[in-house]
Amino acid sequence: MLGGKRWYLFTIAGNAVYMTPSFLFILALFVGMGVQNADQLMEGLLWIPVLFLSILLHELGHALASRLLGYGNSQIVFAGLGGLAINSFQGKRSPKKAILVSLAGPAASLALGLIGGGVLYALAGGLTATSMFELFWFKMFVMNIFWAVFNMLPIYPMDGGQAMRSVFELAFKNLTKASRVTGIVSIVAIVVSMLGAWLIFKGLGTFTFFLAAYFAYLNYQLIQGQQARMH
Repeated sequence: MLGGKRWYLFTIAGNAVYMTPSFLFILALFVGMGVQNADQLMEGLLWIPVLFLSILLHELGHALASRLLGYGNSQIVFAGLGGLAINSFQGKRSPKKAILVSLAGPAASLALGLIGGGVLYALAGGLTATSMFELFWFKMFVMNIFWAVFNMLPIYPMDGGQAMRSVFELAFKNLTKASRVTGIVSIVAIVVSMLGAWLIFKGLGTFTFFLAAYFAYLNYQLIQGQQARMH
Protein backbone atom coordinates (compact mmCIF):
# COMPACT_ATOMS: atom_id res chain seq x y z
CA MET A 1 0.00 0.00 0.00
CA LEU A 2 2.84 2.39 0.85
CA GLY A 3 5.76 2.65 -1.50
CA GLY A 4 9.08 4.30 -0.83
CA LYS A 5 11.44 4.26 2.11
CA ARG A 6 10.35 3.43 5.63
CA TRP A 7 12.19 2.46 8.80
CA TYR A 8 11.26 -0.26 11.27
CA LEU A 9 10.99 1.14 14.81
CA PHE A 10 9.64 -1.57 17.12
CA THR A 11 6.77 -4.01 17.65
CA ILE A 12 3.91 -3.28 20.04
CA ALA A 13 1.25 -5.84 20.98
CA GLY A 14 2.33 -7.92 17.99
CA ASN A 15 2.05 -5.03 15.51
CA ALA A 16 5.22 -3.88 13.74
CA VAL A 17 5.68 -0.08 13.71
CA TYR A 18 7.38 1.82 10.89
CA MET A 19 8.12 5.46 10.05
CA THR A 20 8.46 7.19 6.68
CA PRO A 21 10.52 10.32 5.88
CA SER A 22 7.31 12.29 5.25
CA PHE A 23 6.37 12.00 8.93
CA LEU A 24 9.69 13.53 9.97
CA PHE A 25 8.86 16.52 7.77
CA ILE A 26 5.51 16.96 9.54
CA LEU A 27 7.22 16.70 12.94
CA ALA A 28 9.67 19.42 11.91
CA LEU A 29 6.78 21.68 10.85
CA PHE A 30 5.03 21.29 14.20
CA VAL A 31 8.21 21.84 16.20
CA GLY A 32 9.13 24.95 14.23
CA MET A 33 5.72 26.67 14.20
CA GLY A 34 6.06 30.18 15.62
CA VAL A 35 9.47 29.53 17.21
CA GLN A 36 11.37 32.76 17.87
CA ASN A 37 13.33 31.99 21.04
CA ALA A 38 14.69 29.12 23.16
CA ASP A 39 11.58 28.84 25.36
CA GLN A 40 9.33 28.54 22.33
CA LEU A 41 11.67 25.92 20.89
CA MET A 42 11.38 23.85 24.07
CA GLU A 43 7.60 24.10 23.85
CA GLY A 44 7.74 23.14 20.19
CA LEU A 45 9.83 20.06 20.96
CA LEU A 46 6.96 18.77 23.10
CA TRP A 47 5.09 18.09 19.86
CA ILE A 48 7.47 15.19 19.13
CA PRO A 49 6.27 12.90 21.98
CA VAL A 50 2.72 14.27 21.76
CA LEU A 51 2.29 13.52 18.05
CA PHE A 52 4.14 10.23 18.26
CA LEU A 53 2.08 8.87 21.17
CA SER A 54 -1.21 10.28 19.86
CA ILE A 55 -0.85 8.78 16.39
CA LEU A 56 0.59 5.51 17.69
CA LEU A 57 -2.34 4.90 20.05
CA HIS A 58 -4.88 5.99 17.43
CA GLU A 59 -3.53 3.47 14.92
CA LEU A 60 -3.09 0.86 17.64
CA GLY A 61 -6.83 1.23 18.26
CA HIS A 62 -7.46 0.22 14.64
CA ALA A 63 -4.92 -2.60 14.85
CA LEU A 64 -6.27 -4.10 18.07
CA ALA A 65 -9.84 -3.90 16.78
CA SER A 66 -8.75 -5.81 13.67
CA ARG A 67 -7.14 -8.50 15.80
CA LEU A 68 -10.12 -8.79 18.16
CA LEU A 69 -12.36 -9.29 15.13
CA GLY A 70 -10.19 -12.15 13.90
CA TYR A 71 -8.01 -10.42 11.30
CA GLY A 72 -4.63 -10.84 12.97
CA ASN A 73 -1.93 -8.25 13.53
CA SER A 74 -1.31 -5.13 11.44
CA GLN A 75 1.56 -2.91 10.42
CA ILE A 76 1.42 0.59 11.89
CA VAL A 77 3.09 3.20 9.67
CA PHE A 78 3.78 6.83 10.58
CA ALA A 79 3.34 8.66 7.29
CA GLY A 80 2.39 12.14 6.12
CA LEU A 81 -0.12 13.88 8.36
CA GLY A 82 -0.73 10.86 10.55
CA GLY A 83 -0.50 7.12 10.23
CA LEU A 84 -2.00 3.95 8.85
CA ALA A 85 -2.82 0.56 10.32
CA ILE A 86 -2.25 -1.80 7.39
CA ASN A 87 -3.89 -5.20 7.65
CA SER A 88 -3.81 -8.05 5.13
CA PHE A 89 -7.61 -8.34 5.32
CA GLN A 90 -8.25 -4.77 4.18
CA GLY A 91 -11.10 -4.76 1.71
CA LYS A 92 -12.14 -8.26 2.78
CA ARG A 93 -13.97 -7.44 6.01
CA SER A 94 -17.73 -7.38 6.32
CA PRO A 95 -19.14 -3.84 6.38
CA LYS A 96 -20.20 -4.17 10.03
CA LYS A 97 -16.72 -5.20 11.13
CA ALA A 98 -15.16 -2.52 8.92
CA ILE A 99 -17.25 0.10 10.76
CA LEU A 100 -15.96 -1.14 14.12
CA VAL A 101 -12.35 -1.03 12.92
CA SER A 102 -12.82 2.50 11.54
CA LEU A 103 -14.34 3.79 14.78
CA ALA A 104 -11.73 2.18 17.04
CA GLY A 105 -9.07 4.78 16.18
CA PRO A 106 -11.16 7.87 17.08
CA ALA A 107 -12.35 6.05 20.22
CA ALA A 108 -8.73 5.54 21.28
CA SER A 109 -7.94 9.21 20.58
CA LEU A 110 -10.97 10.36 22.57
CA ALA A 111 -9.96 8.19 25.52
CA LEU A 112 -6.38 9.50 25.40
CA GLY A 113 -7.63 13.09 25.19
CA LEU A 114 -9.87 12.62 28.21
CA ILE A 115 -6.98 11.05 30.13
CA GLY A 116 -4.78 13.99 29.19
CA GLY A 117 -7.42 16.46 30.34
CA GLY A 118 -7.95 14.55 33.58
CA VAL A 119 -4.23 14.47 34.39
CA LEU A 120 -3.91 18.18 33.58
CA TYR A 121 -6.90 19.03 35.77
CA ALA A 122 -5.40 17.01 38.62
CA LEU A 123 -2.05 18.78 38.25
CA ALA A 124 -3.20 22.35 37.63
CA GLY A 125 -6.76 22.45 38.93
CA GLY A 126 -8.02 23.33 35.46
CA LEU A 127 -7.27 23.07 31.76
CA THR A 128 -4.39 25.55 31.83
CA ALA A 129 -0.65 24.89 31.91
CA THR A 130 2.10 26.80 33.72
CA SER A 131 4.94 24.26 33.51
CA MET A 132 6.41 22.14 30.74
CA PHE A 133 4.99 18.97 32.29
CA GLU A 134 1.51 20.50 32.43
CA LEU A 135 1.96 21.82 28.90
CA PHE A 136 2.67 18.27 27.72
CA TRP A 137 -0.66 17.08 29.09
CA PHE A 138 -2.44 20.15 27.74
CA LYS A 139 -1.14 19.34 24.26
CA MET A 140 -2.16 15.70 24.70
CA PHE A 141 -5.66 16.84 25.67
CA VAL A 142 -6.07 19.30 22.79
CA MET A 143 -4.39 17.14 20.15
CA ASN A 144 -6.37 13.99 20.86
CA ILE A 145 -9.77 15.64 21.25
CA PHE A 146 -9.14 17.46 17.97
CA TRP A 147 -7.86 14.26 16.31
CA ALA A 148 -10.93 12.29 17.42
CA VAL A 149 -13.35 14.95 16.13
CA PHE A 150 -11.42 15.60 12.90
CA ASN A 151 -11.23 11.90 12.08
CA MET A 152 -14.97 11.50 12.53
CA LEU A 153 -15.81 14.04 9.83
CA PRO A 154 -17.83 12.40 7.02
CA ILE A 155 -14.92 12.87 4.62
CA TYR A 156 -12.97 10.03 3.04
CA PRO A 157 -10.24 8.95 3.86
CA MET A 158 -10.86 10.03 7.45
CA ASP A 159 -12.23 7.33 9.75
CA GLY A 160 -15.68 8.88 9.64
CA GLY A 161 -15.63 8.74 5.85
CA GLN A 162 -14.52 5.11 5.86
CA ALA A 163 -17.24 4.19 8.36
CA MET A 164 -19.73 6.09 6.18
CA ARG A 165 -18.73 4.03 3.14
CA SER A 166 -19.30 0.84 5.11
CA VAL A 167 -22.75 2.09 6.17
CA PHE A 168 -23.60 2.81 2.52
CA GLU A 169 -22.31 -0.64 1.59
CA LEU A 170 -24.72 -2.17 4.10
CA ALA A 171 -27.54 -0.08 2.68
CA PHE A 172 -26.82 -0.58 -1.04
CA LYS A 173 -25.30 -4.10 -0.88
CA ASN A 174 -22.80 -2.82 -3.45
CA LEU A 175 -19.32 -1.51 -2.68
CA THR A 176 -18.94 0.34 -5.97
CA LYS A 177 -22.14 2.33 -5.46
CA ALA A 178 -21.28 2.89 -1.80
CA SER A 179 -17.86 4.26 -2.79
CA ARG A 180 -19.32 6.66 -5.35
CA VAL A 181 -21.91 8.01 -2.91
CA THR A 182 -19.23 8.32 -0.23
CA GLY A 183 -17.04 10.31 -2.61
CA ILE A 184 -19.88 12.66 -3.49
CA VAL A 185 -20.91 13.19 0.15
CA SER A 186 -17.26 13.73 1.12
CA ILE A 187 -16.74 16.43 -1.51
CA VAL A 188 -19.91 18.21 -0.37
CA ALA A 189 -18.69 17.95 3.25
CA ILE A 190 -15.30 19.39 2.25
CA VAL A 191 -16.95 22.42 0.62
CA VAL A 192 -19.30 22.97 3.57
CA SER A 193 -16.42 22.59 6.06
CA MET A 194 -14.27 25.06 4.15
CA LEU A 195 -17.06 27.62 3.97
CA GLY A 196 -17.81 27.20 7.67
CA ALA A 197 -14.16 27.55 8.63
CA TRP A 198 -13.83 30.61 6.37
CA LEU A 199 -16.74 32.31 8.12
CA ILE A 200 -15.56 31.39 11.62
CA PHE A 201 -11.88 32.23 11.21
CA LYS A 202 -12.32 35.05 8.66
CA GLY A 203 -9.95 33.36 6.25
CA LEU A 204 -7.97 30.16 5.71
CA GLY A 205 -4.31 29.36 5.32
CA THR A 206 -2.63 27.90 2.25
CA PHE A 207 -2.13 24.55 3.96
CA THR A 208 -5.87 24.23 4.62
CA PHE A 209 -6.62 24.78 0.94
CA PHE A 210 -3.95 22.25 0.00
CA LEU A 211 -5.41 19.66 2.38
CA ALA A 212 -8.94 20.25 1.09
CA ALA A 213 -7.75 19.90 -2.51
CA TYR A 214 -5.90 16.69 -1.65
CA PHE A 215 -8.97 15.18 0.03
CA ALA A 216 -11.13 16.25 -2.91
CA TYR A 217 -8.71 14.48 -5.27
CA LEU A 218 -8.83 11.29 -3.17
CA ASN A 219 -12.62 11.37 -3.30
CA TYR A 220 -12.57 11.91 -7.05
CA GLN A 221 -10.50 8.74 -7.21
CA LEU A 222 -13.00 7.02 -4.93
CA ILE A 223 -15.86 7.98 -7.26
CA GLN A 224 -13.83 6.55 -10.13
CA GLY A 225 -13.33 3.30 -8.21
CA GLN A 226 -9.60 3.72 -7.61
CA GLN A 227 -9.46 3.68 -3.80
CA ALA A 228 -9.65 0.81 -1.29
CA ARG A 229 -10.23 0.61 2.45
CA MET A 230 -7.31 1.99 4.41
CA HIS A 231 -7.64 0.20 7.78
